[in-house]
Amino acid sequence: MIKAKVNNLRWALHMCSPTRWKKVIILKVKCEPLNYKSIEPFITLYHWDLPLWLENDVNVRGWLTKGIVEHFARYAGSCFKLFGDKVKNWATFNEIRTMAVEGYGNGSKAPGRCSISALENSKKTTGDSSTEPYIVAHNALLAHGAAVQVYRKFFQADQKGRIGMVVDGKWFEPFSVTRQDEDAAQRCIEFEIAWILDPLFGMDYPDSMRKGAANRLPKFTDEELAILHGSIDFIGYNYYTAYYAEHIEYDIEPSQRWHETDRMANTHYANSEGNLIGECMGPPDNDWIYNCPWALPKMLEWLRQRYGKQQLSSIPIFITENGTMDDMEDMPRHVACNDLKRIEYLKATLQNLGACIKEHGYNVQGYFIWSLMDNFEWNSGLRSRFGLYYVDFANKQSRYIKRSAEWYREFLLQNDEKNNLKLCCYQLWSKVTSKLC
Repeated sequence: MIKAKVNNLRWALHMCSPTRWKKVIILKVKCEPLNYKSIEPFITLYHWDLPLWLENDVNVRGWLTKGIVEHFARYAGSCFKLFGDKVKNWATFNEIRTMAVEGYGNGSKAPGRCSISALENSKKTTGDSSTEPYIVAHNALLAHGAAVQVYRKFFQADQKGRIGMVVDGKWFEPFSVTRQDEDAAQRCIEFEIAWILDPLFGMDYPDSMRKGAANRLPKFTDEELAILHGSIDFIGYNYYTAYYAEHIEYDIEPSQRWHETDRMANTHYANSEGNLIGECMGPPDNDWIYNCPWALPKMLEWLRQRYGKQQLSSIPIFITENGTMDDMEDMPRHVACNDLKRIEYLKATLQNLGACIKEHGYNVQGYFIWSLMDNFEWNSGLRSRFGLYYVDFANKQSRYIKRSAEWYREFLLQNDEKNNLKLCCYQLWSKVTSKLC
């Protein structure tokens, strides 16, 4: 990483009980060499790993009550105190939308709560998918606001760091050239990104969500909105792909309504004429990523239009995740390491990102690849490989460089000013990053 001029590393800390803080102190010691090597850490405080004791506490119930807010603020304050002398970039949460929708809506991620019988992966045993994703996201936003208050009141002036949040969301194109599908695409974006970002810019939840979810969507008090307004020093955005959105009106029982039906849209990989939105990047049974590098500039412009050019120009944006999985599972190592499709995906994304920064002046200050090496990909386990380095999980987790890592290293090291790719992305390379979590 040092030789390749990579100077930032992003990873997540883990919430733990007070009895385990000795391990946190050990982690602080391990963090020291990063700074000595001029690698600047970007730390995420919460990446979907709530301690079980908080999930089981009847007064907290995980993210389902506001009782979690105080616990998160105390945890964040401890991290600021322990690591703030070295860490200058803090993200409170990674993908609130994902933890809410997939943890409490369809149950595909922890804690696996789902009550929608129509969902294929539903165990139909626990939770309330019609309300819980909205409650969880609401409480997470309040926890973010509380943590930012702690940082700004007690730590930021002395530590001279910054604090923000990482959001995720796909770009959506209309399924057909109709006004209904255009509106459906807009609703999908609002249900993914504006849901989380609007309150941070002093707004209520989007009108489309108030209409779709009605009284199932929690309400902010004036005090809560005031705390959230302006509570980010930067925006982290995880971008992977784009989909088509088609308007649909569901005729279902109220108990079966949830986030995905409230937006009144179906999503597709191909449009009404059968055209794929991009090249499929993953294996047939895990094909959620399509190569759509043109969509990232569209999302940056959407953010500028929604939140204002002047206001957004003062808030740096980091592309905090971008990458793709191997196109087949269980490939032999020599095949997996010859990952030419990953190179095509990364190169196209960086070309489009660099061009739009140069042309439109978006305040994008960093780019993180997901991921430095193959790792445990949540509910996909070890079968989805996103890394620039191959990990042999069956043989002492030995690591082997892939072609994409070699390409990325050379890409960062090139100094030829005639290279249009480097010129387009020049602003990016002062913060160019690989992400390890």
